[in-house]
Amino acid sequence: MNDYSIIHGILDSVFASDLGRSEAEENALFFEMVANSEYKRKLREALISAFQNPDFSWADILNEYEVYPTDNELDARNYAIRFLWSPVFPHDPPPGGS
Repeated sequence: MNDYSIIHGILDSVFASDLGRSEAEENALFFEMVANSEYKRKLREALISAFQNPDFSWADILNEYEVYPTDNELDARNYAIRFLWSPVFPHDPPPGGS
């Protein structure tokens, strides 16, 4: 079983719409969190696993935390690439392509 709790935590504490943060505030907080090398290592592992897992639904998780409401898996995946993957892996495409 994969542990995606760090992804859930980021979405709930940084990107959830009910927090009322601007995109700039979300990004600043996210970058502050991933400045911690151990946290970043765990997040990298979870992101790689999530992007490799064909059963992982970005649409479901983004909807769960009201981060990006969509029923379109490709739109949700692209959102996750932009806001989660790219800041952590700036020079690498996600598994399965972008």
